[in-house]
Amino acid sequence: MRKVSKRACTKVAGCPAFSCDADNCAAKKFGSHKPAVDTSTAQLHNHIWYHGTKWRRLRLQQLAKQPLCQRCLVFEALSPGHHVDHVIAHQGNAALFFNSRNLQTLCLSCHSIKTRREQAGEVLDYRSGAEVVIGTDRA
Repeated sequence: MRKVSKRACTKVAGCPAFSCDADNCAAKKFGSHKPAVDTSTAQLHNHIWYHGTKWRRLRLQQLAKQPLCQRCLVFEALSPGHHVDHVIAHQGNAALFFNSRNLQTLCLSCHSIKTRREQAGEVLDYRSGAEVVIGTDRA
């Protein structure tokens, strides 16, 4: 039996597989290829906008206006807020991203909870002093 030396994938840059040959990429066949960089419009805007002067100014204004976590206040707890959160996810929409009325202040744990629930399809707003579900993607 002929011994075949393993070589790196030549089909897709950055493929970690060594079982690839010119005709068959094992990683591609089993769907384990992941792009090295997410270049979606929303991701590009996230990177550019979150590091810009306009966002930094807007974030500081929000923290000055509402320094406490708005979700903690709903549960009668006082926690400093460090995260300025978009109530409605902007998804690359500049009007939503830079709209000061679309912002709420959250602490780290509340931001994590809100993000998990958002990924499950809920849109949560704590600005009124109560937990308000303003939308859901569930059928």
